[in-house]
Amino acid sequence: MMSNVVDKLRDALYTLDENWCFTYLNPAAEKLLLRTKEELLQKSVWDEFIEVQVLHKMFYKAAETKSEVEFETYYEPLKTWFDVRAYPFEKGIAVQFRDINRRKKALEESREHHRSLFEHNPDAVFSFDLEGNYLSVNKSFEKLLGYTMNEYLSMNFDPLVVPEDLEKASFYFNLAAEGNPQEYEVACLTKTGERIEVSVINVPIIVGGAIVGVYGIAKDITQTKRVEQEMKEREASLNLALHIAKLGSWTWDLIEDKIIWSEELYQIFGVETNLEITLETLLQYVHPEDRLYMKNAIEDALKGKPFYINYRIIRSNGELRYIEALGELFYDDNKKPVKFIGTTQDVTERKLEQEKLKRSKELYNLISENSQDIIIFTDQCGIIQYVSPAIEPVLGYKSDDLLGNVREDIIHQDDLSHFKQIYKKEKEVSVIRVLHKNGHYVWIEASIKFITNENAKDEKVLIIARDITERVEAKELMVKSEKLSMAGQLAAGIAHEIRNPLTAIKGFLNLMQNGFNMEKEYLDVMDSELVRIEFILNELLLLAKPTKHSFENKDINSVVLHVVKLLETEANLKNILFKTELHNDEIYINCDENQLKQIFINFIKNGIEAMPTGGLMTINTYLEKNHVVIDIKDEGCGIPKEKLINIGQPFFTTKEKGTGLGLAVSFSIIENHKGEIDIDSEEGKGTSIYVKFPLVHEIVIG
Repeated sequence: MMSNVVDKLRDALYTLDENWCFTYLNPAAEKLLLRTKEELLQKSVWDEFIEVQVLHKMFYKAAETKSEVEFETYYEPLKTWFDVRAYPFEKGIAVQFRDINRRKKALEESREHHRSLFEHNPDAVFSFDLEGNYLSVNKSFEKLLGYTMNEYLSMNFDPLVVPEDLEKASFYFNLAAEGNPQEYEVACLTKTGERIEVSVINVPIIVGGAIVGVYGIAKDITQTKRVEQEMKEREASLNLALHIAKLGSWTWDLIEDKIIWSEELYQIFGVETNLEITLETLLQYVHPEDRLYMKNAIEDALKGKPFYINYRIIRSNGELRYIEALGELFYDDNKKPVKFIGTTQDVTERKLEQEKLKRSKELYNLISENSQDIIIFTDQCGIIQYVSPAIEPVLGYKSDDLLGNVREDIIHQDDLSHFKQIYKKEKEVSVIRVLHKNGHYVWIEASIKFITNENAKDEKVLIIARDITERVEAKELMVKSEKLSMAGQLAAGIAHEIRNPLTAIKGFLNLMQNGFNMEKEYLDVMDSELVRIEFILNELLLLAKPTKHSFENKDINSVVLHVVKLLETEANLKNILFKTELHNDEIYINCDENQLKQIFINFIKNGIEAMPTGGLMTINTYLEKNHVVIDIKDEGCGIPKEKLINIGQPFFTTKEKGTGLGLAVSFSIIENHKGEIDIDSEEGKGTSIYVKFPLVHEIVIG
């Protein structure tokens, strides 16, 4: 029965007598030795298997000492590691082989994993002996302080720690060397002498139950410490500012129904800081006439409505104070309200000042009636309630003429959208045209101020306007001047383009005068040259003629191609190649074609001038959402970053003889077309200009 059990073992087992001859082999042993039982019984193991002579010493030891021996060996024929045990018995020894190849492989993989974790860890990892000398470091630790691995291996950690932190570092290292893991922060010095803040973890290295060294992990926390310090300074500044402004803060934890006040808020209410605050406690200090208003405001806020209220409180000493509160509701991931956070400010002094302002209404009226700016008050529906006398010299109306009218009635229809932008608080100031009593329109710059009542609700609208007709006319004059200047500059560059076809035409005419019989192909050449001259002259006339705002739906690709064709000769003379990559389809925008040509000429000429030795200029058009983008790139000298932010301002230029008006006019034209412009430039590599215009919704073809 025992033999049957042994035969089923997965471990190889065989027995040897006193003469080292086989007396038994189980099937696993036959597989191991690659021989059958019949081939090996009564034969010497040393004669049959020369390659196992390495086992000789261990087998003899088991036989002589009459004790079990165990060891590991690699069996070459099977390329396998075995755990070998030899058991002595009365008539010889029994030998057991157990396959440990998988275990050895797992152990090796584990070692490789640990080695990889050590060497490739993004954190600095290292080890010490018990004296604090480095035994190993990874590449991250080399980068941390700047020393090489060989330099570390000849060092103790003492020179790397700043003197004032050395005692602390030694204290924690010794604790780790005694078997207690430690985590701490110290300041270290890099190889170049730079001071950095480091977070360190030390753990003991234990082998066979004994501590033989200390492992370490370090992280550079210099930036984190700097941010923490800045946060502390900002918090201190904020607390000081809140104290100066008499502004208190509060937090209402809706889950635990707990209200926390800042120290400043206790002072505002005039109560001790140890008072437990609840909603009922708060309402006790609210003026009886304002309690219902306060409750309703809180209930609305908890439903998601804005919380901005003004109310009164009565302090314990009977003093009346005016309070302004602002709050915001915060939600968890399930959109459930969890916190209500806000600020409370004592605005008593402000309220008293408002009362003083009310009592000084006569002074206010005196100012408004004598101001050169037009002052208009309307209600929320736009009904005019007050107009200052300054309107008469500007628009011809008397103050009473407009009372009761709607403000939009006198605004040019094309400018209503601009005006509504400031009314919706999307813009602060808007330039619009307003109807004069005589029927013409006057350019006005208008700004809006919303007047709120005690409950922070918009009650009135204050409009302050001034006549800027002269400014607009000056701007138009600047545009015209720049156009004429540009036309003059183009004329010089195009003279060469016109001279060439004229030379050809003149030559053919001389031949005709001398009786030469002209063939049709020569006449075709003369005709094409005349068409070229006509195109150039038409473009110059179009550019130089007076500005006339005429917006039509135009194909932007066609406009760009006209400009490229116009400037192509000048570019060729300066060894500059144009490369156009225009969108395949026609792209229509609502524009003044003449003005767009003006800005593209300006941008392309700037690019040409930026490449005095020649180069490539790329002009692309492509679609981006509901807009078309015109991308103009040159390979010129580029614009310094410190000057780039001023590009587009009048009289700011990067050219020696420039005025800066060209780009200022171009920026203005783009703005009038509701477009956007972005300039990206790098010195020595060139400049890219991106102009974006909105597409028209209804395409007009032809």
